[in-house]
Amino acid sequence: MNRHKIFAFCLLLLALASCRKEEYKPVIEGEKIQHEELTTTLKEALDASSYTLFKAAWKRSNMDKLLNEAGKNIPHTLLVPTDEAFITEGLTLSVINDMEPRLLDSLLCYHTVLGAFDPVSVAAKSGSSQGISLLKNLNLRLRATEIQNRFDQYAYRQYLGIIAGELMINGEKSGKLPAVITANGTLWPINRVLHKPTKTILTALQEDGRFGMYLGMLEMLDQLWMEDSMGIFPRTPYTAGWVLRYDPFGENVNIDFTTIFAPTDAVFQQAGYPDLDALVAFNNSRPRPYLDWETFTMAGGYAADSLLALNRFGVQFIPYSDYAKEYNQMVFYINDFSNDNLSDFNVMVSQESGMKAYKMPLEFGRDASGRILVKAKQSPHPAATVVEQINTLMGPIHVIDRLIPTKEFKF
Repeated sequence: MNRHKIFAFCLLLLALASCRKEEYKPVIEGEKIQHEELTTTLKEALDASSYTLFKAAWKRSNMDKLLNEAGKNIPHTLLVPTDEAFITEGLTLSVINDMEPRLLDSLLCYHTVLGAFDPVSVAAKSGSSQGISLLKNLNLRLRATEIQNRFDQYAYRQYLGIIAGELMINGEKSGKLPAVITANGTLWPINRVLHKPTKTILTALQEDGRFGMYLGMLEMLDQLWMEDSMGIFPRTPYTAGWVLRYDPFGENVNIDFTTIFAPTDAVFQQAGYPDLDALVAFNNSRPRPYLDWETFTMAGGYAADSLLALNRFGVQFIPYSDYAKEYNQMVFYINDFSNDNLSDFNVMVSQESGMKAYKMPLEFGRDASGRILVKAKQSPHPAATVVEQINTLMGPIHVIDRLIPTKEFKF
């Protein structure tokens, strides 16, 4: 390298250094060095907090032992109800002090999530961040996430999201109290006590009493399919994913996760169907599917499917395949419903060559009060509004105020 090149190279180094001078400032002698290292532990943050009833429950429980068993280096997020939230639930200090430790273990494990969830990362995510709580149900078994396992034990989930600065847990508002970030997790105060789901989707719908026409029509369609297909071609029964499986000779999995939109009887009546008989008559007034003996396939479909299938994301419209079809987990809460998040979501993928992935058939919006609107993509029909949510062991039931017909449907 000649003298001129060396000189030019030195100038370049000086230029680069000057460009970065604002990124590095020397520490003035005697000045305390600032750093982001966190030294406070989650337990220390809890002990220093003002949440006396949660702390009383923790002290009486076996939570310290349970966290140690889970792993000393594993971070956790504590969803800590305020004292006011505990008192609203009747969980006063005297009540807590009289409770058996195992009951407090269950309550606190449900409020303790694996992993450190902080407001910045949760707010940055499109849709919910799934948190797995320490509370398990030993009677329930999920499809395994690890190949070597036959199944995974069911652990209750907490789906975290943020809307307008407010923490959402499983689609419900849970306050705007600031979280405390610690060296081994997050302490996140909430304004309500969380309740674990106890019912399957089908049980919740049946016991509610408002969904008789919806359930009755789904059952009728299954019966009609058996007749019209002569029992040759399978149709996924409406109860699939809504009840506990019986699979003693398979993977021993007995529960799935899913989400549905459920119309009440009042919704059908508003649409012009006063009772189940009227809905069945409407369905049978239009051509029904039939077995085409030349192609040996089922041709056509049910009119009622055009009204009801999109409540379950249109899975009835997915072509039948002898090859494996893989349905993605569809657990969607209020903060998940946006087109940015779900427009390109694969409801189903198939191993069959030439069968395209089945994309999300719905589009979403919000009304003036922030409630979720849902309809078929490009549909001319008015959107349904989600007016209520019912949480279950499988996932949420979103109660809607209108039917969700396909875009081609004509009343």
